[in-house]
Amino acid sequence: MPYSDYDNPGEFFGAGYSLLETDYIAFTTNTHADPKALTGITTAQAAAAGGSTAQVIYALLEAMFQKYYALTSAEKPTNFSVACSNLISASTGAITKTYTVRVVVTPDTLTATNT
Repeated sequence: MPYSDYDNPGEFFGAGYSLLETDYIAFTTNTHADPKALTGITTAQAAAAGGSTAQVIYALLEAMFQKYYALTSAEKPTNFSVACSNLISASTGAITKTYTVRVVVTPDTLTATNT
């Protein structure tokens, strides 16, 4: 059955993901002791004041893509997918990453649903 082992955030993101005080979610960063949920970001880059919004979004998208990519076809969720494409500038060598995230939601509640 598809997505039978990765149907909740703790399974998908691993031990570096947690729900704190029932109101806050947390992802451990690259500078945190193991386990790490987001390896593409440091504590300084994730700081609420002085951090980098772009780096936080990049780390989260890259983590989602890497976790999804590592799943076998049978394990991949039916209501969620992530794809990534890269464009490398011939003149500067800069890499532009484009992520496509697909989530199936119910129209009345915008709640993810298995289809």
